[in-house]
Amino acid sequence: MAGIEVRRAGRGDIADVVRLRWEMCVEQGVADADDQEGYDRYAAALHDFLERWIDDEQCRVFVAVDEGSWKRVAMAALWLWPVLPWPGGLAQWQGHVTSVYTIPGYRRRGIARRLMGAVRDAAAAHGATRLVLETTPMSAPLYQDLGFVASRIVELRLDSAEDRD
Repeated sequence: MAGIEVRRAGRGDIADVVRLRWEMCVEQGVADADDQEGYDRYAAALHDFLERWIDDEQCRVFVAVDEGSWKRVAMAALWLWPVLPWPGGLAQWQGHVTSVYTIPGYRRRGIARRLMGAVRDAAAAHGATRLVLETTPMSAPLYQDLGFVASRIVELRLDSAEDRD
């Protein structure tokens, strides 16, 4: 797509990644757009997290930048983690895709598809043989079109001490 650059995010993109992820959380109903105190806590925690991880080879954050305004308009994150080899798969890396988000005014232009291409290429270059992600009803058709299929993965959420306070 002309006019949109997809690239790996760096330290100079952290504030925009924080903004994009907050907007995603608001849209998904897990954050309140009017909760400034909640935003401030969240932004500080995510900023600190990204300062530690954004340059790490196991954490790849990608942004889509509108070359006309230089505004970051979309993002996606990839976590690569080692897994034990097993007889059906000797490769030792898998990827978890998270935070795929495009701001509303830029949707339906192929940006998420391009971000997912960058994610897939980075995972493959690292030796990963599997990508997993959570989806929403709105984004499920994109992931199905990209070859993602439902699997047997189940989840157990553990309470953290922070959540109990």
